[in-house]
Amino acid sequence: MKALERIFLYTVLAVLVFYVFLVDGNVESQVAIQEEIRARMIEIVNDEGQPVIVLLADKNGGIILVGNKNDIPVVGIGVTKGGNGVININNKYNKPVAKMGANEDNSGLICIFNKNDIPVAMMEVNKYDNGVIGVNNKYNIGVAGMAATKDDDGVININNKNHIPVAVMQVTKDGSGLIRIDNKDDVSVVYIGAYEDDGRIAVYNKYGEGIGSLP
Repeated sequence: MKALERIFLYTVLAVLVFYVFLVDGNVESQVAIQEEIRARMIEIVNDEGQPVIVLLADKNGGIILVGNKNDIPVVGIGVTKGGNGVININNKYNKPVAKMGANEDNSGLICIFNKNDIPVAMMEVNKYDNGVIGVNNKYNIGVAGMAATKDDDGVININNKNHIPVAVMQVTKDGSGLIRIDNKDDVSVVYIGAYEDDGRIAVYNKYGEGIGSLP
């Protein structure tokens, strides 16, 4: 039996055991019916006696751990200190690669890590109850972001590796589109947008001084 098949089978068996003993009160048997199981920990082991599924409790609530055949926990389901649910996914080297849970505002959060335990992509809800997507480089520096603002308009930000914004695409106060390009010194050098319902392009030098525009 393959490892994935075993993990699936053991998971199904664990759920069935809990259903039979804890949920289904109508199960009839010629032997004594065990209606409740009380334990601090339950382990499901494979053919080699290694635990592959562990159900336990801590001070925050319940925990389910799923391990691979090398006794490495690769999936964890639990409860945070704040009482929210969380799912953690590890690779075969026990390094976190994905997390799904709730942020400080009790909204949804998904975080993806690279093999060096650096968060490189995030998806969450901001304080305005709008969506946010962030992208980091391998040095954990934010280099791209996409979000809905407090006015419910979209915005896209691009940063260089020094976390300096170099390009922005957004919606202006009157609902028109705007693209802004900055140099490495955080000085805006190009604007492309709508101005009084017409298109406009403005170009500036490295000091932010205007050198040309259309119209």
